[in-house]
Amino acid sequence: MKRLWNRIREAFAIHNVSNCPSELEPVLAKIEHINSLGKSSWYEVVYFDKYWRCYAGSDTFKDGEKVVKWRYCKDCC
Repeated sequence: MKRLWNRIREAFAIHNVSNCPSELEPVLAKIEHINSLGKSSWYEVVYFDKYWRCYAGSDTFKDGEKVVKWRYCKDCC
C-alpha cells in the first residue's frame, strides 16, 4: 500500500511544473515542501524519467516535495 501511495504522490508532483525536461537530463530545480512547520524551499540537481528523481544520497521526493521551477544544468554554466 505504501508503494502505491508513493507512486501516486510522485505522479502528481509534476502538475505544478510546465514543460517537463527531457528524460534523464540533469536540471537545477527549485523544490518546495509544506509541512507542519510551514513552507521551505531549496535548490537541488535532480532529473526526470516520468517522475522526478533525486541523485544518490538525497531523500528528496520521499515526503511530498514538489518541483516548482527548473532549468537545465548545461544552461546554468
